[in-house]
Amino acid sequence: MNITPKNDALPREGLVDFESKLKRSIVSAKSTEQKNPDRTATDNEQWPPIEGTTVSVTDKGDMRYERDGQGVVVAASTNPKLYQFLKQLDDLSQSPAQKSLVEKALADGTAVADRNTELPAWGDIKNFEWQGQLETAEVITYVKHDGEKVTISKALTPQLFAAAQQMGLSRVTVENRAGNEGREVADENVYVADHDIIRAGTKDELGNGVIEFESRDGKKYVVSEFQNKELY
Repeated sequence: MNITPKNDALPREGLVDFESKLKRSIVSAKSTEQKNPDRTATDNEQWPPIEGTTVSVTDKGDMRYERDGQGVVVAASTNPKLYQFLKQLDDLSQSPAQKSLVEKALADGTAVADRNTELPAWGDIKNFEWQGQLETAEVITYVKHDGEKVTISKALTPQLFAAAQQMGLSRVTVENRAGNEGREVADENVYVADHDIIRAGTKDELGNGVIEFESRDGKKYVVSEFQNKELY
């Protein structure tokens, strides 16, 4: 008896035809996929987060951001605050070093300052952190006494950054004068009457909102306008 083994495999010709049809089907399916059209922002939008949002400028000068495959076009006349935020986010993307520090902060779980962030009072801040020289830094982190950290980007919140940078410079100046010159820091609890001050420097002598002075009892002080504005 001759037994012919069963063979379910397609002939070579049939296999080639099947693969060809499969490829055409895949190409056809891809061609029918349509990207969601851009949406025009209203004057009442939920702002996108910093992380995972890509930003660009349209030919008309509007700002466009994309998140999770959905593009949104924002006109300055419709939503000026969101438009400004997206411009700042775009500025951040144009500064690789600054962007890298912001992304690292986010990855470490550190909060990044936004439009609602306010700079704490001098006494609430334990210290400032930055890379390189504070005068030229683009990212500053303040650390509160309870351990809370907030990173401030020059691109994202320029006014807040300027305030933090100035306070940081003032703090460094005070600490240097107190440490190197042995001066007493005139904090918010120190009051010296005008008639008890026998010598006072000028605001330009040390800069950074810091003045040195001497009292009638022989004490030498250093004071920052951020810590004791009235005495300063």
